[in-house]
Amino acid sequence: MDKNLLAFLNKEINVIKTEVIISREPTNKGTELIHFSVGEKELYQVWKNSNDNNVKPKSTGGKKPYIMLMVQEVIKLKKTSIENIEEVIGFLVLLAENIEWNTGKLINKRSKKPLKYVDLQKTYSGSKYKFEKTMKILKNNDLLTHTPEGYFISSKLIKKGKMSKE
Repeated sequence: MDKNLLAFLNKEINVIKTEVIISREPTNKGTELIHFSVGEKELYQVWKNSNDNNVKPKSTGGKKPYIMLMVQEVIKLKKTSIENIEEVIGFLVLLAENIEWNTGKLINKRSKKPLKYVDLQKTYSGSKYKFEKTMKILKNNDLLTHTPEGYFISSKLIKKGKMSKE
């Protein structure tokens, strides 16, 4: 081993000029283990998450799943004259486990396919008439939108992951 490197590691000197070898070990989960070495001596290693921002996380990393409920928006809705707004907001919160991370798209948890109207109807515990009334309220207030890709929950009320504010 270089005597200057040994002196640096022993904190005898503060600066050295040396050749550093940096190597990378990618994993199949999108992370990398980066090694910093001088000759045979490994100085440091660090884990780096190399996932792009476009890559959605596959889990919460062992943490319990969560959503962000925008309290001020709920209060604004409460002040409107919408009938049974508490029930409408409660229905949206019940759909939270089906919200796709970072997009707000309603999907089946297992198959990852978009939820259909009948799937939403199965989630709702009231009558068909009440369900249709609730869906109308959600759509009229832009809390739920439907596109050819599927149903999306508005991020102005509920967020899951890094959803952009509408």
